[in-house]
Amino acid sequence: MIRVVGDIVISFKTLESEIKKLFKSKLILLIYFFYVILMIMIYRNTNRNITSNSIFSPYASGLLLYCNLIGGIAITIISALICDREYQANLLFIYSTILKRKYFFLLKQFTIFWYSLLFSLISILLGVVFDAIIIAITLPWYKLIIQLISVVFCLYLVGNLSYTLHLLTKNFVYSLSIPLFLIFFEPAIHKFSINVFCIKFLVIFNIYGFLNGFFKNLKYGSIIVVPENQAYNSLLGSFFILLSYLIFMFTVQFLFIKSERFSSK
Repeated sequence: MIRVVGDIVISFKTLESEIKKLFKSKLILLIYFFYVILMIMIYRNTNRNITSNSIFSPYASGLLLYCNLIGGIAITIISALICDREYQANLLFIYSTILKRKYFFLLKQFTIFWYSLLFSLISILLGVVFDAIIIAITLPWYKLIIQLISVVFCLYLVGNLSYTLHLLTKNFVYSLSIPLFLIFFEPAIHKFSINVFCIKFLVIFNIYGFLNGFFKNLKYGSIIVVPENQAYNSLLGSFFILLSYLIFMFTVQFLFIKSERFSSK
């Protein structure tokens, strides 16, 4: 019993230290700042006359979709950074025991999820405020929550892609450039997807197919829409494809962290 309590105390202390370290990072604070500024600029540069009956919660839903793009870029940068200091300082020997390696894995997963949730919450809260300013037609709150969860899931997936690449390659450039390339390459994927069958299994293609099922309330004339595409997989199909990628990345990360190669990095 004492040992279990001791393990819990250790985990809470480690978690507290991790959170404090993240909030002290000037680079991450800078990312927060620019993210909020971008969200506000989107509002200022958008036509306020978007209260059409066919558009519900234009800002709350629209900023959530923007979060999938801008927040995805921010999450990619943060996920590439979260274990970079340990690598650079050669501190991975701290996690040499199996128990501490599990903590390492769980803490990094918590960190990626925390930032995914944080960026999404910032977007939806700003969006709700902007909707109130223009007296927009609102979407039922439970549908906004579902949209929020869908975006958090997508950001968490992109963050794990960046983190997995950094963990395996110890290369900040790879972990940053590959996910960003996929994010910006999506329009080309979308354009040629109907004629290329293998595209149906790509991460980015299924992220937009997944989101397409939750943002039907956004029509042309709102801030942003998910383009219609007959080649998109079904909502459940996209979800299970993305979930398979996520489980695969979890498995690769955990096996690598438990391996001797991790200790020797």
